[in-house]
Order: sequence, then structure tokens, then C-alpha cells
Amino acid sequence: MGRDIFEPLYERIEALLSGHKPVVLAIDGRCGSGKTTLAAALQERFGGNLFHTDDFYLPFERRSPDWERVATRNMDFNRLREEVLIPATRGERITYGAYDPHRRRLRAIACAPEELSILEGSYSHHPILRGEEDLRVFLTCDKEVQAERLKEREGEHYADFVRRWIPLEEQYFREYAIRDRSDLVFDTGPHEWQDMDDTSDVAEEETVAQTIPVKRPLTRREELDRSVAFFSRSSFWNGGRKHEK
Repeated sequence: MGRDIFEPLYERIEALLSGHKPVVLAIDGRCGSGKTTLAAALQERFGGNLFHTDDFYLPFERRSPDWERVATRNMDFNRLREEVLIPATRGERITYGAYDPHRRRLRAIACAPEELSILEGSYSHHPILRGEEDLRVFLTCDKEVQAERLKEREGEHYADFVRRWIPLEEQYFREYAIRDRSDLVFDTGPHEWQDMDDTSDVAEEETVAQTIPVKRPLTRREELDRSVAFFSRSSFWNGGRKHEK
């Protein structure tokens, strides 16, 4: 059994929490790299509130006409910042609307203030959110691992990721230098991302990679119930949230 590759992350979180003030952690990265799984494991380990960028899609009628071609045009960053991140940094009660794309309406959610707030999901490192986040974590995996995970997770919807979501995600990573501007980078797949221009200035000791065997992805229920044991075995899969984007 290899060591838990997320030990540097645990240490950073513990150091931040020792300051006895609210901490906001943001987890971004490639779809299929394990963002949701890691976030659930961290909440299990440290407690706190967990938020998902999936809940902050713009209603279709408010999206610009080019939202399917330009990254982040489907996101309501202002609402995410004002309803969640700003109150979280102030240690205030959080009340926000989680967008349901199927019913096309917001579902009200209220959270008591916590020392740790975890934001996970695509676009969670967007520059407009930077001033409210204390620690940014980026997850990656190679193309083959990503494809296998997404096929298992999305089934017949996998083609939508190849056609739309993966290209938009990569556009976002390039435009905003997301990996380079992250505090910690972890590779949750067995190979490096071959097509990525790896010019990251992240400190070497903060970038960790480890070979991980390919296994059946956990279901959402298994992730939530077994996340701590799951990561202690160094297997990383993103069961995902099957919302429309």
C-alpha cells in the first residue's frame, strides 16, 4: 500500500484551520479526476460545509448565445460568490439557491457557519472567485483514464462530454492558467496528461503523482459512505453528479 498522496493537502488544511478563522478550499480539475470524491472525503475527515459548482449554472434563458462554445458562460459566478463564498469567509450563516436544471428553478438550502467550506467542481478556480478562496487544489488524470471513468459514469451521455464539456474545460484551463495558479496539484491517474503544456510554477513538493490501478468507479452512495477508507487505499474515482450543464 502506497502512502496517501493527499497528505500534503491534509497538512495544509490543518495549518489553515489552526488559525481559528473560516477557511475556503476550492477543488477544480478535469472531469473524471475525482473532485467530488475528494471533497466528500475531506468533509468526512475535517467536517465543514460542502458546495458544488453544479448548483450554480445559469438558467438557460439567462445564458449568452455562445455558452456552448465559450467556457464558463453557463455559470452564475456572482451568485456563487455572493451567496456562498463571501458569507463563508465571514463565518456567517449561508443561504443559497441550488439550480435544478431539470425543473429549471432554484432549491433553497441553508447552512450553519463552519470553520471549513469546501467548493468542488469545474470552474471553481475562476479568477472572479480568487479573493474569497484560501486554498486551491487541482486534480488531473490522463486521457485514457478520464475516458474510461466517464464512460462508466455517464453511459450514453459520454458523447456529450467528448463533444462539448471536455473541450470547454480545457479551454478554461488554458485561458486562465488554472493548473499553474493552483496551490496543490495531484494526478489521480496512472499517467501524466500527455497533451498538456506543463509549464506549472507550482512548487515541486506541492505536486504529487502516483500510479493508481484502474478499478470500477464507485457509485455516488459508495463514495459518500466509504470515502475515508476509499482514499486510504489510494484509489481515486469521481462518481459524479449527473446534472445537465
